Amino acid sequence: MEGVVMDADSVLLENAAVWIELEQDTVTSYTDNQGYYAITGISPGNYIMGAALEGFDTITVPDIAIVEGNLTVQDFMLEATAVK
Repeated sequence: MEGVVMDADSVLLENAAVWIELEQDTVTSYTDNQGYYAITGISPGNYIMGAALEGFDTITVPDIAIVEGNLTVQDFMLEATAVK
């Protein structure tokens, strides 16, 4: 499982939290200075994933399929939090 986190202008976001919800646990990774993250050791199945960074709305994506032998790529686009 890997991908990038970017904003609405396709700027790659550093230090964004990316998580995958497992049956009994949540695994979290953080993006590097190129907006890239990787999460390894996930068993095949369907999972909920999400990404968040301060100043941006949190995004959650249901039903991400992890298939044995295939690299799953899931990119996230975060929208800036609206100022009220």
